[in-house]
Amino acid sequence: MNLHLRELHLDDKPAVVELCSKVWENDYVPDRFVSWMEDPLWLPIGCYEDGALVGIAALQKVEGTDIGWVKALRVNEESRNRHIGSRIVESMIEHAPNLGVRTLWYATSSRNASSMALAERMGFALVNQVGYLRLYRPFPPHPKPSPNYHPLIIDASRLAVILSETPELVGASTIPLAWEFDHVNPDGLARLSKRAEFKAMIAEDGVTKGLYYRYDRERRGIKTAAYGIFSNDRTVFVDMIARILDEIQDSDADRAVFFLGRNAHEWIEYTLPIPEEYVGRKFILYELSLAS
Repeated sequence: MNLHLRELHLDDKPAVVELCSKVWENDYVPDRFVSWMEDPLWLPIGCYEDGALVGIAALQKVEGTDIGWVKALRVNEESRNRHIGSRIVESMIEHAPNLGVRTLWYATSSRNASSMALAERMGFALVNQVGYLRLYRPFPPHPKPSPNYHPLIIDASRLAVILSETPELVGASTIPLAWEFDHVNPDGLARLSKRAEFKAMIAEDGVTKGLYYRYDRERRGIKTAAYGIFSNDRTVFVDMIARILDEIQDSDADRAVFFLGRNAHEWIEYTLPIPEEYVGRKFILYELSLAS
């Protein structure tokens, strides 16, 4: 096995396109590859074997932080079970301090056993997991929102106060936005607020019973509305789902993706008809500290 790992360049794009076409249907990586070359916060690394690209991944630093992401890990089918993914991630770990990264994050699906095993083999620790669900048009029937609840749009600073007073609402030190996470602190929430609008369900006694927020994405003509949903009250949760589905139905989104807090993950299966492939499914965050 003659493996060579190196930083990728623009002239590697044809090889990246070919690799991705065999790994992931409708893969986003070929569309993003050129922009990675132009962004100093990204470092794509490839693994070549005898002149053929057999694996890739990209290291992304979160601007203004010491956080880095391992993203877009792809290994061709013929080269799996040979620890090529581990070799690529190991290279990411070695390069990360040069970019000022001290905390490395890696996200994957609970249905991807090999990806989870890789993260754990490389020393990453599981730090968060949220429910994961996709729904497509036509969206399922759902109850009507209650006139007794009124979502309140809040900013990041207000949300930081709410979560410090009601930490069980999220129940973790990180919070998801689409297929990423950030810290549940003023800086992390401020970063998230640049891409999403937070809505809180606040009871008459001033206690927040629910939180949801939306991030819109369009790729290759497919429009996605991705929601984070958290609640500590089942009735409020059902009302939030009703409002969200009304909102999606009235929009031009082709699909909805839900990232669900602990309670929401349990309650969703009793609220909506869930496709079998998403029953019990979770989106998982792993973390590796590089601090010396």
